[in-house]
Amino acid sequence: MTKTSSPPKFIALLPQKEELDKEGVQVTPPGMHVILLPFADDIRSLRFEAQPKANNDQIGKAKRLVKTLRIRFDSRNFENPSLQRHYANLQALALDRETTEETPDYVVPDEEGMSKARRTDCET
Repeated sequence: MTKTSSPPKFIALLPQKEELDKEGVQVTPPGMHVILLPFADDIRSLRFEAQPKANNDQIGKAKRLVKTLRIRFDSRNFENPSLQRHYANLQALALDRETTEETPDYVVPDEEGMSKARRTDCET
């Protein structure tokens, strides 16, 4: 038991021999592995049903789809908005200003652009 309030657990101790390489350097240290044994209630039989398999045509189409969805993305192209807000606050404090400059958040989705794209998609 790890604590006095924890329930007891059955374990198996599996010894491990020390292993040395050709030069006598230790590769694996000696010790004991602690393996938790399940209670009888925890053991159950599982029945696996046959899963449908994709044919070659479906696999080819899925590969083409994944290739077209890939974009060049680099997280360094976007500034952290909370850091930029923090820097703006520091700048306002250092320059003894009452207000801070508005920091644009480039991570937020462009709702207006997406709504325009939805409208053009629906029209075609």
